Amino acid sequence: MTRGALVLLAVVVAGCGTPTAAPVFTVEPRLAPIPDPRPLPPREAPAPIRDTLELRIAPGPRVPDEFDVVNSPGAVQDEEDVRPAVVVHAPTPLPEGGRPALESALLRHGFAVLEQSAVDRRFAQMSDSLGLPPLPEGRSPDLSRVLRAAQSTENPADYLFLVERFTVSPVADRTISIGDRPETRAHVEANPGLSVGRDEGRIPPAVSARWYEAELSARLLDVGTGSIVWLGSHDLESPAAEPDGFIVRIPTERRASNLDRINSAIAAHNDSTRTLAAAAEAVEAELREVYAEGSLPRTFETDEEVLRWQREIREEADELERRYRDLVATLADVARTPPPETEEAWTFRYVVGEPDISPEFGSDVSVAVTDPRVEAHLERLVRMVATSLVNTILIS
Repeated sequence: MTRGALVLLAVVVAGCGTPTAAPVFTVEPRLAPIPDPRPLPPREAPAPIRDTLELRIAPGPRVPDEFDVVNSPGAVQDEEDVRPAVVVHAPTPLPEGGRPALESALLRHGFAVLEQSAVDRRFAQMSDSLGLPPLPEGRSPDLSRVLRAAQSTENPADYLFLVERFTVSPVADRTISIGDRPETRAHVEANPGLSVGRDEGRIPPAVSARWYEAELSARLLDVGTGSIVWLGSHDLESPAAEPDGFIVRIPTERRASNLDRINSAIAAHNDSTRTLAAAAEAVEAELREVYAEGSLPRTFETDEEVLRWQREIREEADELERRYRDLVATLADVARTPPPETEEAWTFRYVVGEPDISPEFGSDVSVAVTDPRVEAHLERLVRMVATSLVNTILIS
């Protein structure tokens, strides 16, 4: 039925009494189907690649520097090649195992080692004979009196090994440079994109370590003359006491760096298609309501009201159909054009873990009392520094 026929019908009906508008729409609206907005699945990143940089920190130098030792002239054997007799004297407390380490080192090096207790007894006898009071606790005896006591024991000493300093202490400020080591360069080359630097995600150029340091300083005195025939000092740190040195391990993990951005773009795409589909469904429902209203006859007071109603409902339907077509076209275009991130190549970043240094001994010497592993390490360290220094004494 043409618009003119509808108007004529309205006029004809109006001539018979109260104007009644004939239905504007006699069929359902012909609408293209709304595309199914199937969501794009999120992408899955490649599995992380885990690796570990492992470096062996070899034991450090174990012998004293030539400038730290002086023999003038050193110890002397008698004409019958009898071992020179020596007694260890330590005015201050020695570290755990310090005295046995010194005495065994002196024995191996060619000395006859006398018991300190013999000298202590002789010193006490000499003090009693002179009517001297016992020394206050913590006070060291006069060195000349110690020499006389060592010389006048049942088995006199030839030399006095005077320990000036023998300590074991924690050190926590050691830096191990690893950036230029061959193992580091090989690890970087095997992991494209990884580099050495101070920024996050890079292999650090250096790592901090904490371990122990043993320091020994001593003099060898001729008991008869009191002259210094040898003096020396030496220090060793924990790596020297570990046969295999220390191992530094740094875990690295390569992860995709653009996963979140890619999946955010995919989620935004899916949100857009869902929003467009929902908007098209709402407009379609509104359009069908307009068609339903316009498919029924209506009664008005005047012919002008009839014509106005017919015009307005057609205009409303036309506007809704235009909006529906635009939404469907936009939805189809968006659905056909996924975001470029769905095909984007993966980019990667590295997560570099904290360095792990093994063996780890902590930084408290007192734990050696309760930790057998630390205790054994400290015993080796004390023994090595004592042996290294004693071995520099010349015996002619």
